[in-house]
Amino acid sequence: MSKVKFECEYINTRTPKSYIYHIDRDPSLPKSLYQVLSVGHEYNEAGYRNKRSGGSSYLIAYTKSGQAEMVYEGQRYAIMPGSLIFIHLANASLIEAAHSPWEIYFVHVYGSDIDDIYRSFVKVHGYYLANIEADFFVDCVQRVYDCAAGEGDLYGMSGQLYLMLMSLLKLSADIKRTELVSRAVDYLNHHFMEEIHI
Repeated sequence: MSKVKFECEYINTRTPKSYIYHIDRDPSLPKSLYQVLSVGHEYNEAGYRNKRSGGSSYLIAYTKSGQAEMVYEGQRYAIMPGSLIFIHLANASLIEAAHSPWEIYFVHVYGSDIDDIYRSFVKVHGYYLANIEADFFVDCVQRVYDCAAGEGDLYGMSGQLYLMLMSLLKLSADIKRTELVSRAVDYLNHHFMEEIHI
């Protein structure tokens, strides 16, 4: 079985307000740990573009301010402040902030059972969730960053990631959307460029 090649096309418009920490994979760590490839806060000026496929991690990103557009699994999404995206970077994705700055808190994560967590989240919310509690997610990302940038506490990072992922699972369990509401939300996510009437 051949490995899928990682491909990335990136236009970086990051400003000095950003801070990001990258971590090399450590195959000697227990497989039960959640591990981070990169984590941080990114403030991009307009013109940002990131097109990639063939990755092995998952991206969880909270939009603090500004806006962007995402194309994922053949659908287009408007990424607005207060929203969260959760995508698997093995699949082709395109995120652009062509006309607006875009400020995010994010983590690229992988681990033993994250596939199940991802599927549970996506089954309820899809890849995009609007109006989530900002402080909690920003604090989680900040604590993961502090663990990474401080003493490189990989176990502390895994614990913070577990807390974040369990909170996403709890959101999935707590929110029971009716089929009609789900269809309306999906329609709005995919037709936001059009003039929408009642």
